[in-house]
Amino acid sequence: MAPNFTFLLLRLALGLGLVASGLVVNAQHGKSFKDIDSHSPVTQVDVITEINFGTFYPGDIGGTIEIDPRGFRTASGSAVLLPMGDIPNPIIMEIVARPSTMIQVILPREIILYGAQGGQITFIPGPLEFGSVFVTPPNADRGFTVNMGGTLEVGTVNENPPGNYFGAFSFTIVSE
Repeated sequence: MAPNFTFLLLRLALGLGLVASGLVVNAQHGKSFKDIDSHSPVTQVDVITEINFGTFYPGDIGGTIEIDPRGFRTASGSAVLLPMGDIPNPIIMEIVARPSTMIQVILPREIILYGAQGGQITFIPGPLEFGSVFVTPPNADRGFTVNMGGTLEVGTVNENPPGNYFGAFSFTIVSE
């Protein structure tokens, strides 16, 4: 039976402006999560780049802001993407593992972010660049990158008052 590992990956902090909103993932950037068992197929996970949804305005009815694993950003509902602020990008992780190891990544369905001034926003992690189940490449023992997108479900400006929003999530890697 292959071991399961649960990694605390990110603490989310969302800053909403009066006209613009953006999500920045903080805290665990650059931190390594190392496996205690040296015989395990997965030995290390590093967060290289945090997710950033760029700047947007939620509009009259709210909607979603999505970043795919390649960093492309889209909006739905009344959410409007604004061409200012930080450049949107996905989460980029580096994984060190044995070559040709099957990995399954189990993500939570959603994470609720709570606002310092009230309100809440839902963050949905994923998808991953290679899907939730993939085989590590031949150079996996030297590290390889995996990108992960995400979706924000935002309400109106009244439902999501300006300010910082916080939450955390972890995910599980099952390797064989």
